[in-house]
Amino acid sequence: MVFNKLKQKILNNSDSYNYLKKKVDAHEKTINSYNKMFNALYLNFDLQPTPFLANVRELGYQMLIFTDKVCKKHGLEWWADGGTLLGAYRHGNYIPWDDDLDIAMMRNDYNQFIDVIDEEIENNDLYNVKASFKKERYYRWIQIHYKLPQFKPTLVGLDIFPFDYLNEAQEINPSYESYYQETRKKFYSHQDNLKDYDYNKVMEECYDSLNMNLERRDYYISGVEGTRGPVNLYDLRLMETNKLFPLRSMQFGPIDVPVPNDSVDYLIAQYGRSFRKIPRNIRDHGRIYRLQEIENMMEYLDEAIEIFKNSNENFK
Repeated sequence: MVFNKLKQKILNNSDSYNYLKKKVDAHEKTINSYNKMFNALYLNFDLQPTPFLANVRELGYQMLIFTDKVCKKHGLEWWADGGTLLGAYRHGNYIPWDDDLDIAMMRNDYNQFIDVIDEEIENNDLYNVKASFKKERYYRWIQIHYKLPQFKPTLVGLDIFPFDYLNEAQEINPSYESYYQETRKKFYSHQDNLKDYDYNKVMEECYDSLNMNLERRDYYISGVEGTRGPVNLYDLRLMETNKLFPLRSMQFGPIDVPVPNDSVDYLIAQYGRSFRKIPRNIRDHGRIYRLQEIENMMEYLDEAIEIFKNSNENFK
């Protein structure tokens, strides 16, 4: 009501309306020109990171190498997901403003990875590396992170997202999304309220509710812990398994990472058809800025990289 009255008042005063419209149009033109410039810079020029950013990225590469070694040892499959896949496809590396890593696994491999990762970290003498569940309002996936006890920010974080097979094709309509969200809430409630939390039992309830299966099926969706779905970053999508497997390889900086067989289809499902362009609105985690404020952080990064490299070269 108030908005409509204000709108009408502005329209009645044509001079004010025309003035405001010109200002808005001018700002829109400026924003579009900036976005066009960023697309030219980030997509057509080979920009090099500063030594500090290069060190943060190198630590990330080493964490990916370690994760890959663990997965190969135990016969597990993973693929680049989210910003890491987008960066690999669009930039051949990290997204220029990104400072973390995203990978994904099907539920069976995800469960096995959870079972073995703590022991693998310990066996390979990675004392400052931890694997733990993130516990934010809508995010409960597992993250591997390198963190020094004397500092709050993590030096590098690797998020691992689970995906689940569906027994049959499911239309992702508002009704299913609502049911999916209710199942997600129950999943979180179990985690928050049970002293003796039984992950397998809780997941069994989720599987029964959403008609999911641990064994390979023709379709799959994001796990309830992830970033897809109602009240989340990205839309929930029904995905075709034959477009995910067999995995391919793609360059990510100095290493190669496994990616979906049809990475374009996968990226469209998450980011839309314009994923090849730099978006108008950019999200970053701000970790780089926090790390730069810490005295002698370059030396800490050098030490962390050396520890990880030694562990990877002598992987047990």
